[in-house]
Amino acid sequence: MWPFGYLPQREAAGAAREPPAGPAMTTLGTVTARTAYLIRCIALAYIAVQVLIWHSFYAAAPWRLAGPLAAVAWGAAIVAYLLRRRPRWPLVCADSGVQVALALSAALWVPAAMRGDSANWVFILMAGQLVIPAWFTPLAVLAPLALASAAAYWAGAVLIAAAGQGNSSPVAAAAMLLAVAAAAWFGRWTLCRWATSADAALAQADSESREQYVVLSRNIERREHEQIGRAHV
Repeated sequence: MWPFGYLPQREAAGAAREPPAGPAMTTLGTVTARTAYLIRCIALAYIAVQVLIWHSFYAAAPWRLAGPLAAVAWGAAIVAYLLRRRPRWPLVCADSGVQVALALSAALWVPAAMRGDSANWVFILMAGQLVIPAWFTPLAVLAPLALASAAAYWAGAVLIAAAGQGNSSPVAAAAMLLAVAAAAWFGRWTLCRWATSADAALAQADSESREQYVVLSRNIERREHEQIGRAHV
């Protein structure tokens, strides 16, 4: 059974101050948490694949494994958190800070042939991480986090290019990260609108059904009284 089956109940217990969400919004929250979990797992698996592919680079200087190992350890902690509840904005900010640090120091952890490339594990990890602030924080939090991530990757790639390494455009990679964040946020905004509309329609249908039930009950009660009155006559 998916562990996310208990996510709405856990969230409801910790969010008593917020108005209860409708069934569509509750389901959407569960699905987004599950999707963020899967995306993060895929990114972590990608790190392992790249370390295996470039094993000679890491074997030549084992200290270079510190970067991918730290990324995997932190990512595993985030995955474990997502298994229990939706992330709050302080954790999302800390998560983005880890990605920024990895991007600025990418020259230490990424093979020379992949530095600055949009296929290296740092870029893939950052692209996958941006989904979390896009889906679980307001736009006022997402915008600076996305800009910080893109700027950090650009700065790290520029430092690499200045050293005569790397083979791609830092601006294009940074723009792609911003595009990922924008696309994820737009998807969330669209789905939330649909879910809100569905919950409103369901609430209206429920209200109309209750009204019809009240009218029907009153009619039945009136007819019973009329029959009783006729029987006495």
